[in-house]
Amino acid sequence: MAHSSEYRAKAIAFKEDGHTFSELAKVFGVSCSTYYRWKEIKKATGIYKPAKPKSSRHRKISSEELKRILEEKPDSYLHEIAEEFGCTKQSVHSAIKRNKFTRKKKLLLTRKNLERRGRNT
Repeated sequence: MAHSSEYRAKAIAFKEDGHTFSELAKVFGVSCSTYYRWKEIKKATGIYKPAKPKSSRHRKISSEELKRILEEKPDSYLHEIAEEFGCTKQSVHSAIKRNKFTRKKKLLLTRKNLERRGRNT
């Protein structure tokens, strides 16, 4: 949870007035590490600015490019696709799952399936 600049200033002023960290935690719900982090932010920037909200992360694998590669080379392994994008196999797997693309299916070669295939061809 991001606290406002005024809240941070009040908490630091409360601690600098001679109160202990346990009192600071009870009154403001702030740990000693948070107190020191806020003081460092004030020292570095000059204001008690709240941290910016995290933006969505930049993904290396674009959906269109992944779809194109899967259509061109449906038999390629994940590590081969990962080499093209310069990332890991897990990243490729996650991108495929996120975009709801399907990979090649394994055909079970049982006697029943072979007989069926023989009749239909």
